[in-house]
Amino acid sequence: MFLEAGGLVVDKPWASIDEQINILTRRGLLDAGDYRRELSTVGYYRLSGYSYPLRQPAPEGSPRRRLDRFVPGTRMHHAVELYEFDEQLRLAVWRALCKLEVCLRVDVGHVLGEIDPFIHLDLERIWPSGAMHRRAVLFTQKLAQTQSRSTEDFVTHYNQTHDGRLPVWVATEILEFGQLVTLFSLAPFEQRRRIADKYLARADELESWMRTANFIRNICAHHARLWNKRLVIRPLVKHRRSDPTLSVVVEPAERMYSALALIAFLLRRGDFIDEIRGISHVLSSFPTDIPGVDLTHMGASLDWKHQPIWTNSR
Repeated sequence: MFLEAGGLVVDKPWASIDEQINILTRRGLLDAGDYRRELSTVGYYRLSGYSYPLRQPAPEGSPRRRLDRFVPGTRMHHAVELYEFDEQLRLAVWRALCKLEVCLRVDVGHVLGEIDPFIHLDLERIWPSGAMHRRAVLFTQKLAQTQSRSTEDFVTHYNQTHDGRLPVWVATEILEFGQLVTLFSLAPFEQRRRIADKYLARADELESWMRTANFIRNICAHHARLWNKRLVIRPLVKHRRSDPTLSVVVEPAERMYSALALIAFLLRRGDFIDEIRGISHVLSSFPTDIPGVDLTHMGASLDWKHQPIWTNSR
């Protein structure tokens, strides 16, 4: 343990770039000195997430999963390769989610607006009690906060000329994606079903997949490690066991590959073939020279390229 200025006790002392290189070299990455630039621009801590799978497994019964020493033959080059692959994957997924998110905003606003342009302002009456009522109250509060913070010209126009009453197809343009998912969940079942039909999904499936997409979106937006992240929000796929396109994501549904396959499935709503191909192209570029690491670490099978979710988009 170390005592820093201010009296805080930490067990990880600050280290200069030279010290970081020495640490990595002692642990087995003999080429660490060649990556001074990456250590100073990407960072030791961020790169450690990509070097972790390269460390030796801990003995059975150990409280740790990995030792500090790296697998023999592993180089710093491999960790940087993983980082660069993940960076390209995040960019491809971000581009895909941008298309999907806008499409979902249009569909939710359009379908709900047909039955009532101001249905989003009446959710507490639609759900008069219970957990859904509490969710509706919280949604109304957050929508008001979002609208008050907005600097969009169209919001200013509605505030000045329409008492701030935004039609639902306008409100969906300023909602955070998580708020859009909440609005979808609070809509009457028939409207949720109609929206879900556009994505060839059940209403409960689409809500689950939207929440998964929002989780992935947040990872990409914060430049966090994506490729082998486990899903905190697992998508609902129990009704898809016999679906030739999506049966591949039933197991393991908590792995990132499942989420990418679902995103590709949802992108078919807008015929966004280029975005689907973009994700597939990056997956195909996974480095093949890293000892003991491949796409199965993210839940993909060895023959993933031949699965219908990708072959039908070529």
